[in-house]
Amino acid sequence: MSTTHCALPQEITDYFLDYLHDNRETLRNCVLVSQSWAESARYHIYHDFVVHATKHEDGIDEFVDFLQAHPSVHRHIRNLKIAAPSYGFESAVSVDGIKSVLVYLDDLRTLSLEGLSFFERAPNVTVETTTPNLKHSHAQFKLRRLTLTRIFWPHPLRPSILGVLDLFSQIDELRLSRFEYSTMINAHLPESGNSPSLRAKSLNLEFPFFDLGLPVVKALLHVLHFPSLESLTVACFAMSQASTAGRLISKVGGHLRHFTLDLRTLFSAGPYGTYSISPTKKSDIPI
Repeated sequence: MSTTHCALPQEITDYFLDYLHDNRETLRNCVLVSQSWAESARYHIYHDFVVHATKHEDGIDEFVDFLQAHPSVHRHIRNLKIAAPSYGFESAVSVDGIKSVLVYLDDLRTLSLEGLSFFERAPNVTVETTTPNLKHSHAQFKLRRLTLTRIFWPHPLRPSILGVLDLFSQIDELRLSRFEYSTMINAHLPESGNSPSLRAKSLNLEFPFFDLGLPVVKALLHVLHFPSLESLTVACFAMSQASTAGRLISKVGGHLRHFTLDLRTLFSAGPYGTYSISPTKKSDIPI
């Protein structure tokens, strides 16, 4: 066997990896043995990562064990989705469980949480970790995008949306969609005196039952730092919600640069249901 080292050009390496990445059947039967391929392979394999949150947080715990055992992949995970195993299924996850994952992922750009409900761990239950990133244990994380989809709060003793949002100090884009009315009615209101802590540049709301009187919406408006908000998108599912969107602008519109009212779910005309404004001056925003 020849011991001559053969280094393939990076673009050829990436071509093979792109092919393997899209052909999962072939990928199952291949082993990358070249050390020079390692970084590119990790990028393609771990860039987008999905964790299925099963009962008793088993999925979260297994993922944390994986991160502890493979520190070389931490910086390659850029887009992470933690979701219930299937649509219509609800998985219970603690806010501490989410934090135990985030402490490893300094380079994470987007986080999507879907089909989850949140609970508080008992005071005597701790998250075991050997990560050196303990600097985050009492700090907040930064993301480019946080998406919350079909989040459940069916029990009044469970923490509200604030428990999740309080993990983050700065988000370029916050998206909330497909929340059910029954899951929002028991969301906790913040205690008086708490100052806004979430600096989001863009906010995208897609509530089937959008109402400023709902506790979860009140909590969201309380935690947002309005001067940081530059863009607002509201998707309405009923004509009556258009006026609600107007009242929302009256609360947050003072610093907006762009506002989109999405009515496409009301009409079959597609993009003709979208109304957008991009004022050149803050005073141009109609309140």
